[in-house]
Amino acid sequence: MRKEQYLGSPLLLQQLPVFFQPWWLDIVSNDWQIALAPGPDGAPAGIWPVAREKKIGLAIARNPLLTPYLGPLFLQSLSEKEEAAVFEALWQQLPRWDSFDMETTVAFHQAALLQQKDFEVSEKITFEIGLAPEEDMLWRAMNSNHRNLIRQAESHHSVVEHTGSTERLLTLHRETFARKNKAYPFDPALIDRLVHTSREKNSGGLWYLQDEQGHTNATIFTVWDHQKMYLLLSAVDPEAAHPGAVRLLIWYAIKTARQKGLSAFDFEGSMDPGIAAFFRRFGGSQKTYLCASRNRSLLWKVKKTLLG
Repeated sequence: MRKEQYLGSPLLLQQLPVFFQPWWLDIVSNDWQIALAPGPDGAPAGIWPVAREKKIGLAIARNPLLTPYLGPLFLQSLSEKEEAAVFEALWQQLPRWDSFDMETTVAFHQAALLQQKDFEVSEKITFEIGLAPEEDMLWRAMNSNHRNLIRQAESHHSVVEHTGSTERLLTLHRETFARKNKAYPFDPALIDRLVHTSREKNSGGLWYLQDEQGHTNATIFTVWDHQKMYLLLSAVDPEAAHPGAVRLLIWYAIKTARQKGLSAFDFEGSMDPGIAAFFRRFGGSQKTYLCASRNRSLLWKVKKTLLG
């Protein structure tokens, strides 16, 4: 499907995750394409965005940075046979690639379809909070230690939505990696564009926690679509911030997502046991999503083995 057709389908775009939106893909990728396949009724039944990049002369297809979920997605309720046909139609439209790594949406469970194309498939976990219950029920479902720390932080802090520079977010986020002796993997200009554009599209929010002296030592960045809000970035100064700072910001975001009428708050996963336990204590349920990998290039296989 040509991008022009995709961009001209507002009804289609409305039902897609934020990470599938053209404006998002334009920011995170210089080379992305869309496969779209009809169902038995002729209406769009499957979609598959693919983002590619050139590395050592090879076409590498993978989720761009800050894009946790991509890959194939069914847009209708289909029989197993119909899903296979739609998937095959999508597969035939994919651009050329030498190596393909993807992390799918939580909604895509059909590992067998990927395995039939010789992908190695594994699972990762995320945590989701369903937002149908009343706010007080969501509060009571949270771990008591989380609740206590949120109350403490609330008494001396206020949540501020940031509309200007992202400098404080970037400073705190860089420091998070520096404390772990890790190189900072993100382009600050990319984060800046995502924050500002998502806000312009009413699909994102950057929140800081401000103390009584006006200092901001914790922040989170969330994005959302018609169904879910996703916790995309969080950062804190552990020397200066209250231990309930990030908890309070996340609780504020959960309440905001519910007020927007969204169905779920997605913590956007973590395989780190400590972070996973932190997310779990907010009262959400564990969800799985698929990670699929296939490599056609010996050169890229050697590169990944030696350098990661």
